[in-house]
Amino acid sequence: EQMMVDEIATRQLLAAVFLSTVFPLAFTTFGYLIGSPPTEAKGSFLRVTGPFSQSNTFGRYLMLMVIFGFALYPHLSRRLKLPMAVMLAGCGGFLLLTYTRTAILGTVIGLIVVGLVQSKRLLVGLVVAAICALLLVPQLSGRFTSVADLSSTGSQPSGNSLEWRLNYWTEVLPLANANPVTGIGLNMTQYSTDAAKQPHNDFIRAYVEMGLIGLGAYLAVLIALVGLGRRAVRASPSGTLDRGIAAGFLGCAVAFVAVSASANITSNVVSLWYLFAFAAAASGVVR
Repeated sequence: EQMMVDEIATRQLLAAVFLSTVFPLAFTTFGYLIGSPPTEAKGSFLRVTGPFSQSNTFGRYLMLMVIFGFALYPHLSRRLKLPMAVMLAGCGGFLLLTYTRTAILGTVIGLIVVGLVQSKRLLVGLVVAAICALLLVPQLSGRFTSVADLSSTGSQPSGNSLEWRLNYWTEVLPLANANPVTGIGLNMTQYSTDAAKQPHNDFIRAYVEMGLIGLGAYLAVLIALVGLGRRAVRASPSGTLDRGIAAGFLGCAVAFVAVSASANITSNVVSLWYLFAFAAAASGVVR
């Protein structure tokens, strides 16, 4: 935020942000070209990880790049639109191949926000893209229908099913009963349950690990982020780069809140780095 003191500095730093996609995209593409893409097996799916340790982390990083990139695209010069289009196509394609449900749904939610703020045509394009994705990557439908598969239970999140999450949350919440004010301690949930996993819900995690004080602080941060996005939208003239930054950040902030309800996104440091870089740009728009 201190570095984005004017539009030139903001453009330079946002360029650096999107240049960060070059290595992950090149690394993953090279893996496919040599017949050994970076993947991990989860259930019956082979999920692309890119240069990250998990497909979930890669997916949520790509989520932020896609949402903010689509918001900026209409405001770029002609010579920058082509590389941005290539980047967005690569990020979108690999996002689908991570099969990270939370990231894919978060991207859809974020793009809906961008479309409502900036361009209704984006909403039509989103519907077309969703249909094409289901046709070109038929495994996606199986990935989402497995959420409602109630035939698989146990200590493992068998496809991260909704039933497993609900059961695990009921096991995790009582951990805070001994100390509801300050919780059981950061990152301690996985050491206090038989499944030895994080809660897969950052609201529950904030309460269990940091108590009511931590939950209140986390909610305050999320409200502040969304509020910053709304202020940036109000402060930015339509059709300008500022409006693209404002719409992109508001989309990212809303997507982050949505993903927090069913994932451990606060553990993905890379997601926080880029979310707050975009927040800094939105803060510059408000100033």
